[in-house]
Amino acid sequence: MSQIVVKNQPPVLNAWLKKEDSWAMIIALGLIFLTTIAFFAGGSGFFKIMAVTVPGWSAAGKLTAGLGENLADLIYLYLFFAVVLSIGAQVMGYRGKRLAVGFAAAGFPGR
Repeated sequence: MSQIVVKNQPPVLNAWLKKEDSWAMIIALGLIFLTTIAFFAGGSGFFKIMAVTVPGWSAAGKLTAGLGENLADLIYLYLFFAVVLSIGAQVMGYRGKRLAVGFAAAGFPGR
């Protein structure tokens, strides 16, 4: 009987962490875990900032006023996702810093 030897096979966990679907699950479960801990610890204000409500699109003035009221929260939410997605990209083997720069450029067009 012959034996098959496989060399240079990456560990299962390492291969699993290189997939985008894995990071979607990690980010989602991480947010659920952190918000649950924050809720039971009484410090859910950290995540309440990310629950931004943007008014309807019925009138431009109403939308502009609503965005102006929530501008700091929107920037916080934007930076939070830029950091989290950059970390995931870095672990998957992409350049996390490059993703963060592109993420910022996409959020502020014309600059």
